[in-house]
Amino acid sequence: MNDMSQGQRRELTAEQQWEQFTVLKTADDYIDSLRGRNLDVYLLGERIEEPVDHPIVRPSINAM
Repeated sequence: MNDMSQGQRRELTAEQQWEQFTVLKTADDYIDSLRGRNLDVYLLGERIEEPVDHPIVRPSINAM
């Protein structure tokens, strides 16, 4: 049996944890990373299907 089946967790090093992240290099990378997350975002009482493309939300995203 491996350690996981015995209820033990192997701790990741800081380096291993950082390797799991995708580096965002450009503004387009950031915006693309926000797409398709199926977030529950509401504006003025209405659900926004894709917040990235909404004209009121997009300026806030661009400001990042």
